[in-house]
Amino acid sequence: MISFTLATPFAVTTRSLDSVAVGQKFTNVQGTFWQQSSWGGECLFQNSWPQPTNLPYVALAVNLYGQAEYCGACIKVTPVDRKHPPKIGIINTVCANCPTNALDMGPDLYNSIMGNTPGRPGLTHVDWEIVECPLGNSNMRLISKDGASQWHFSLQVASTITPVTKVEARSPTSQNKWLIAKRKEYNYWELAPGDAVGGEAEIRVTCSSGRSVIIPKVKIFSSNLVITNTNC
Repeated sequence: MISFTLATPFAVTTRSLDSVAVGQKFTNVQGTFWQQSSWGGECLFQNSWPQPTNLPYVALAVNLYGQAEYCGACIKVTPVDRKHPPKIGIINTVCANCPTNALDMGPDLYNSIMGNTPGRPGLTHVDWEIVECPLGNSNMRLISKDGASQWHFSLQVASTITPVTKVEARSPTSQNKWLIAKRKEYNYWELAPGDAVGGEAEIRVTCSSGRSVIIPKVKIFSSNLVITNTNC
């Protein structure tokens, strides 16, 4: 089921460049070529959020992947030798064998920054930084996990301009009590055992931009997709 809903934006807070936020940079790290994955990756992106046009996917070193904090973040990758222009990609999975802060790039991204001539090396060094995702008019999507229900809250927030840092939920009868969801390593936000919001909830999403939005009347059931009218 697909539904569309209106959201209420509010609040701007400060953020640190040490956090997963636009402007965070890593320099002179390893970059490798990789072509054995699909769009979904360890971030478990669904068909209800197809790969954005002109945003090739990239795997992130395990030391940074953590609880999927970088999933869906857009990064600008620049070859250290500056022989080719930078290219923006989107993080969709983890590279378990990569060295610290490294990137393992799909063919579209790697060819863009390294060229595709015979004999081209499959390993290089790059600088990369988080940037706003160039998503055009695309809005935030809320995707309930397969198996989600009124007793089991499991929600992916996709198609955001900047990385998501916090997700909260409350039921219409909760008297303003927000429940804080925890992001799992498979990129879904879930409530603690015993916490539930029923079959419909308000969702508050906060992004690293500092902007928060409230999306009302979100139905919670297996594989439900809500396309909002906003982004952050």
